[in-house]
Amino acid sequence: YDDETRLFEELYEAYPNNVSFKFGLAVSYEKVGEIFSSLDKSDDSLHAYQQSAQLMIELSDLYSNNVQFKDGVASSNLKLGEFYKNHRSDVEAARNYFKQAEALWVELTASAPDFAEFKRYVTQVRNDLHELSQS
Repeated sequence: YDDETRLFEELYEAYPNNVSFKFGLAVSYEKVGEIFSSLDKSDDSLHAYQQSAQLMIELSDLYSNNVQFKDGVASSNLKLGEFYKNHRSDVEAARNYFKQAEALWVELTASAPDFAEFKRYVTQVRNDLHELSQS
């Protein structure tokens, strides 16, 4: 993933207006964040998740009708919520990110009701919110 991320960083730097390179870099950062999280390198994980989220937000803002980018923002919020829940024990930050993810996936479910994944994501994030309320 480090090699993939470096490649996307180089491509994005050379072609900053290329949407595919920007999206690829965002996905790479999320993958790197997951690896760092599994290795208990929480500062590195947070940094990667934040980089991914920033790129996804920029893409979603530029292409507000793009379902994939909106889903990417929701996924980034979920990852950040999980991070704050599991690595920082920061219930308020986790709740805030989970609620943002929930709102986006509810919106996506309404606009694409046949897409079962969005319904599954809504259920998952609501379970996360329920767990937070129990702690």
